[in-house]
Amino acid sequence: MELINKILKKGESFGDLQVSFLEEDKLKLEYKGNKIDNSEKSKTSVLSIRIINGKKFGFAKTTNLDKWEECLKSAVRIMNASTSLHQKIEIPKVGKSGKISGLVSKKIKDMSEQELFELGEALVNPVMEKNLNIPYAGVEKSLIKNIFANRYGTVQEEYTFFSSGIECNQNESIGTEYKLSHNLHNPAEVGEAAAKLAIETKGFKPADTKKTDLVLDYNAFSSLLNKILVPNLLGDNVATKKSYLADKLNKQMFSEKLSVVDHGNLSGGLFSVRVDAEGTPTGKTKLIDRGTVSNFLSDSYTATLLKTKTTGNCASLEKIPYVGPTNLIVQPGDYSREEILKDTKEGIFANQVMGTHVANEATGDASVGIENAYFIKNGRREHSLKQAMIHINLFDALKKLEVLGNKNRQDSSISAPLVKFSNIQIIG
Repeated sequence: MELINKILKKGESFGDLQVSFLEEDKLKLEYKGNKIDNSEKSKTSVLSIRIINGKKFGFAKTTNLDKWEECLKSAVRIMNASTSLHQKIEIPKVGKSGKISGLVSKKIKDMSEQELFELGEALVNPVMEKNLNIPYAGVEKSLIKNIFANRYGTVQEEYTFFSSGIECNQNESIGTEYKLSHNLHNPAEVGEAAAKLAIETKGFKPADTKKTDLVLDYNAFSSLLNKILVPNLLGDNVATKKSYLADKLNKQMFSEKLSVVDHGNLSGGLFSVRVDAEGTPTGKTKLIDRGTVSNFLSDSYTATLLKTKTTGNCASLEKIPYVGPTNLIVQPGDYSREEILKDTKEGIFANQVMGTHVANEATGDASVGIENAYFIKNGRREHSLKQAMIHINLFDALKKLEVLGNKNRQDSSISAPLVKFSNIQIIG
């Protein structure tokens, strides 16, 4: 805190400062097979400084705290050399924000190297017992502390994370599973889930090229949402008319089954924060309400362009604007996984999709590969699929959406359920 106050005092003659100090204490183990391939224990610090004067800003960061003055001077030089933005940049006041529960685990904070080793063993053992190969597995625990300050005030936050992930295979059959949480979860369940996927996808058969029902597990659905829908809900893309949903506010664009919120201060939310990157308190923003576009995510600068209030979704000080989601939640539906599969007379189930980086966020079109996929006939699993692809226009599919699972899962910024689409092109 003393250093941050010194930076604020030193920089006040050049403009308004926003200062972020992030410190991460990490312990990580990586495996090949059941042997530790790499261990890492690290403590890193990053100081970020944004300076603003009128319509200009500069940003710089450093991992060497002794060089904070150089970092500040660099931000000032970049500001002076920068091109003016369209609007004057206002400094948001650091508002009052209550404590968010469920973000810190004492078990993770106090975890020893021996305890992490035992959790790593618990991850790989279920897979080794089934005689599967393990190209990669890993467990990691981290404690993150963050301080944000400007001339209006200071906010300090703390989070713990524990992750476990594994890839396993046998011949062409592959299973992957990953879990990230603020609290300690059971890595043995992650290993067992990956092994189950690898075993279930044995006996590949090629897919027929046809249109059929498509059931996407939360992994696959989240990937498509993140690449296609999310960019169209960002206010900076709306302001510059790059969004499919620009000029669609308060219009019914999707099925009434689809409701989406961003919940930045959700208790236990994976990416919950008290304030966003520029100090604005986070909250709950209704983006799509029963198919109708209700709002867009914004930082303070984007909100000025849209003539609205910021939603507290500044994701970084590095750029202006820089908008991103926190916990983007697709509201679950009414159907269990078993009911969705049982009611599928003919279709494809896919656990993951690959190649979303080539999806077109402007049109909604995506031609992507599917993995850990199988053919469904009369509600029953028939056989696994080899080298299959799907072509989907996500916007059209969401307009016709009828079936959503009743349970969500979150391992990224998106919390999503299982979903079922009709009449989707499968390419064998």
